[in-house]
Amino acid sequence: MKNLFLSDIDLQRLAEESTDNASQEQGTDPTNSGDDKNGQEEKEYLKITQEELNNMFDKRLKRQEEKLTKQFEEQLEEEKRQAKLTQAEKEAEEREKKDKELADAKETIRLMQLSNDTSDLLSEQGINQSFKQFLMGKDLEDTKKNVEEFKKTFDEKLQEAVKEKTKGSTPPAGNEPKDPEVGLWSMATNKYK
Repeated sequence: MKNLFLSDIDLQRLAEESTDNASQEQGTDPTNSGDDKNGQEEKEYLKITQEELNNMFDKRLKRQEEKLTKQFEEQLEEEKRQAKLTQAEKEAEEREKKDKELADAKETIRLMQLSNDTSDLLSEQGINQSFKQFLMGKDLEDTKKNVEEFKKTFDEKLQEAVKEKTKGSTPPAGNEPKDPEVGLWSMATNKYK
């Protein structure tokens, strides 16, 4: 017979089984004892049957199949339409497509240049770059106008805030004595020196 060591026995498992058995005999649920040592609640897991899982996969596959079928039909229709076109019509269509791509590329370059110019304007005016998207206009002139108006308004509001913070009574001047008699005496002595 094989010798069993204490390390070969799962004592914790035996302990849990014994508390489960004892609580079942008493009619209580060991998971709802209220003495949660770690303060963590048990996680609830989604229980799903194989049939439900198969149904979910079938629905997903059906949607994907419909999507691919629609794309294939659109592509097939486009190819049929292309086959009916004359050579001149094909060239005109290709030219329109390239013109559109060129216009899109030019617009992208224009926006990049405007963004760079806006960054330069903001740097010159000492305005944070985070305002760039708000101040960038349709073109450079519009952007300059926006930056100038923003700078003017920002400076005005900043001055108002500074005045509001520094508002209060003016401290007395350091040369004026607090006692008026001492002030007269010092003036008289300074006169005859």
